[in-house]
Amino acid sequence: MKNIALIGVPIETVFIEDADGFCIDSWESYSKGLTDKIRSQIMNSKTKNLNVIDKGELDFGIISESKVQQRNFYYDAHHGMKLKNQIISLDNISEQKKTIKELSNLFDHVICIGPSHFGALLLYQPIDSVVRADFHGDYFRKDQDRYSGASYGSYMITVKRDIKPRKVVNYGWGGLDSERKEEAMDLFGEVGVIGDDRYKNATLFDIDMDCFSPDLRMCSQPNCSDLRRYQIERMISEVKPPKIGIFEYRSDYDVLGNGAQFITNVIKALE
Repeated sequence: MKNIALIGVPIETVFIEDADGFCIDSWESYSKGLTDKIRSQIMNSKTKNLNVIDKGELDFGIISESKVQQRNFYYDAHHGMKLKNQIISLDNISEQKKTIKELSNLFDHVICIGPSHFGALLLYQPIDSVVRADFHGDYFRKDQDRYSGASYGSYMITVKRDIKPRKVVNYGWGGLDSERKEEAMDLFGEVGVIGDDRYKNATLFDIDMDCFSPDLRMCSQPNCSDLRRYQIERMISEVKPPKIGIFEYRSDYDVLGNGAQFITNVIKALE
């Protein structure tokens, strides 16, 4: 029987607005309990040949009694300052990567789930061949020095600059559609097309819920790809990668329950 570690990554991107309502900054914030609902759903689903162990949420060494922070805007700097002790930095990520690595050595598979794609940095290692499913590239080819990589929208700069995995193949990238190219951002790695075989040696699947068709109602993003659930599930069933990250999942946005069903199917695909 395979042993699977289920890990919650309670990081959410919160946005800071000035008095005129303009977004002036974004922070990656720790918010305890963000993944409780989906982890509970997973643990209540039955699998025959899998021993799924809920390892709880990472706490990043932060003690927090605050309520769960959803993907909201904070309207003034003074209000935002109250979250300063909860900001997740690249240093926090680096420290927690040790925990993920230890669990990877103990379990057949490690699955991380969280609302912010910034959390994917926990899983990337130099030895990895990565399948990345995302509408956005989360990468800025021009003016890279301006971006530290310390946000959900630029984490792939950190992947390129500091981690340097063996291979990254991107499926569902919206840049292939000229009408949406600007919103899709730039890309690090190769472009994959459903039906190719570039995914077959992957050690990490890094999935953003906006890689799927908008009719599935799995996220709130206005920009979504056209992938179907079964396409990614089939790839995972074939490869059975040791590490899987599913990010930008928010229960409130999963209107039809397709997101929760996808996550459950992914786990069952590891049997």
